Amino acid sequence: SLQAKHQAKHQGPSWQGINMKRSRNDNFRPRQLGASVINFTRLFSPRTLFGVYLQLSTTIDVSKVFTTFFTFVLPFLILRTGVSLIGSVSPMSPAAPGTVIDKTFVNRLSVAAISSPFFVGSVYENAPIVRDIYSRLRFYKSMRRFPDDDAWRLLDERVKIGRVRRKLRYDLYLPPPSLSSSSKRRDGLIFLPGGLVDHVAYASVAARLSDRGIAVAVMSMEPLRLAASYLGADPIDVISVMKDANSEMDRYIEEKNQNSDGVCSKDEIVWSIGGHSMGGYAALSLAPHLIEYTSNKIVLWAVSGNFEEFMVDLSSNPQTSSRCKVLVILGSLDAICKQTPLQKEKFISKLPAGSVHKKIRGGNHSGFASYPSIDAIDGPRTISLEKQHSITCRETANFLVR
Repeated sequence: SLQAKHQAKHQGPSWQGINMKRSRNDNFRPRQLGASVINFTRLFSPRTLFGVYLQLSTTIDVSKVFTTFFTFVLPFLILRTGVSLIGSVSPMSPAAPGTVIDKTFVNRLSVAAISSPFFVGSVYENAPIVRDIYSRLRFYKSMRRFPDDDAWRLLDERVKIGRVRRKLRYDLYLPPPSLSSSSKRRDGLIFLPGGLVDHVAYASVAARLSDRGIAVAVMSMEPLRLAASYLGADPIDVISVMKDANSEMDRYIEEKNQNSDGVCSKDEIVWSIGGHSMGGYAALSLAPHLIEYTSNKIVLWAVSGNFEEFMVDLSSNPQTSSRCKVLVILGSLDAICKQTPLQKEKFISKLPAGSVHKKIRGGNHSGFASYPSIDAIDGPRTISLEKQHSITCRETANFLVR
């Protein structure tokens, strides 16, 4: 993740563990019953574990650990389990007639295997890798960002008045229903959160955009909060959220029609995709796969060329270079996205021609959402959070509805 890249540069107690205390409103969960249980179960699903493997393998050689597991540990566990199951049916002992393998033999085999040079060498070789994996997972946990109290209060208010629909995989911020529409279309934005950031932290910016007539679906990247493949940021996940959000929007309009004298129009939602920080890079990688499903407008907040390994070259793809339009918004004091002139040139060259670049004077990296900033990593913001949100939403809305 983007935050993980800065771990080596900013180690120390001055920032590790910051924001570990949850908001006092963090227990406010007006969503489907059992969401926490489902997210916890998903943490151990094969899909999530494979996604974690892909994330770790970018900087850690985890293949040796898996090789040792499948060639030694797994067969050993199968053997032990098999003996236990057989023993539960027929007690195994050397005196048992017809017994080929008994418990004593398995125990001796286990001691011999653990004492073998192969196993000892594997432990010695894999110990640093396991330590790196453990450190990375602890880092992910310590850097999880929780929303400010204001974000929870705003979400609470919008849920009560029916302007937010909370789903297991996303929160849908609904625009005010229009009584008439000439274009018969409404703009929508599928938004991917930054790495390790709770998607509720985007309540303020999503609500502002919805007030401008844009339907905003902020996707949840639980349980790990990493916008990456097999962790909730795949094309199939985005397309599924689009379809479900369309249905939610239709139900919302029907409810408004039943409770008002006028007739609200059921406009078609034309979706765009965007994201903040790691979510922005994920949006870039998803764009070629969503050509037929979106307006091909891409919104990038706090995304730059200093993370070249996450960049996708849209200019070399005939479809994306001719059909995609990109908006990039950066804070002038964003220390995480600080880039050299060469990195900036490469970054721009990989985007479609005519991409729009905006800079918010005095804004920083975390100012695109509502969660505590880490000054040791992010630059200090010199404008209010409300002002950065206002400028961000104004530029984003102007880009989407043009």
